[in-house]
Amino acid sequence: MPSAIEVHSQNYYSWKTGEGAKNLRLNPNVSKPTSIPAGHVLVNIKAASLAPRDAMIISGDRHYPSYIDPNGTPGSDGAGIIEKLGEGADGKWEVGDRVIIAPTSWLKYSYEDGADAFPHVDELKTKGEKNWNGTLREYGVFPASELIPAPSYLSYPALASLPANAGTAAHALFFGPRRLRPGQTVLAQGTGGVSVTAIQIAAAVGATVIATSSSNAKLEIARKLGATHTVNYSETPAWEDEVLRLTDGKGVDVVIEIGGSATLMQSLKATKFNGLVCLVGFLTEPVQYDIIPSVLFTGRSIYGVRSVAQEHVEYGVKVLAEKKIEPAVGKVFDWSEEGVGQALKTLANWEVVGKVVVKVGEE
Repeated sequence: MPSAIEVHSQNYYSWKTGEGAKNLRLNPNVSKPTSIPAGHVLVNIKAASLAPRDAMIISGDRHYPSYIDPNGTPGSDGAGIIEKLGEGADGKWEVGDRVIIAPTSWLKYSYEDGADAFPHVDELKTKGEKNWNGTLREYGVFPASELIPAPSYLSYPALASLPANAGTAAHALFFGPRRLRPGQTVLAQGTGGVSVTAIQIAAAVGATVIATSSSNAKLEIARKLGATHTVNYSETPAWEDEVLRLTDGKGVDVVIEIGGSATLMQSLKATKFNGLVCLVGFLTEPVQYDIIPSVLFTGRSIYGVRSVAQEHVEYGVKVLAEKKIEPAVGKVFDWSEEGVGQALKTLANWEVVGKVVVKVGEE
């Protein structure tokens, strides 16, 4: 019988402890879907990846404004192979096609489309929350429109690392208020999944990238992934001043802001006048301050990168595939309760550069 990771209890843990795995169980007796609705496909999922958002939902962490229903399957990112087609799904797909699973039902969005094009959060139907089952299961039935062709040169773990990472990076860099151009400069905070993918994508299109981390070893990897400059924020707490020095006092064009409240003011200072801070994460504790002068008198913009559309994932994957760039996969874990628990702890402790991935199913 196929199996799935399910949320069997909803106790509260801080996601940063990695203890949320206590809410999970491996159900070894999940019925394999046999009746595939029209316009849908059955995917044998081979790998899934985890992000802080997944860890927050699994842990019941109140920092994230959503939840998952009891016995639901978490995880928004995955990749696999099509095993069966529903009526009308054979126009684009064939049995045996390798696919990337889009995290949401949102197909298309650009900032230029205007506010009316931005869906309500429930319209996104983000996998792995509320009653929308995610990717930590061996089989899933998905709308044919929510799948993306998988580049042939990538393994399943590499493919599973891409949906949210490539989609978020592409959304921030190409579909927000400012479209990144060759020759511009991007600051990527940290070496987690979104940041390292932003490094790879920005470098691939001809941008200069500055990366920050508290680890010199991780910064060395960031350079190999495409960063031109690196800053250790533990050694240089006023890292925004170093960014200004590296940019001849001008600042960067775009910041991929991961820390949130405790780092936002530094990011604004590191951004050039009329530049863009893309708010992606909120990994620090809340801090109060006045951002008005840093925005009003400089023309800087703060853009909330709320979720990803399939269009964003496709674009990010395309940029990487054109140069056959390997996504940064930090570590791959086996398919078991213990494996998923270890993956959550690795994610919480920021032990690796890049994405944390779980192989789905037995070999």
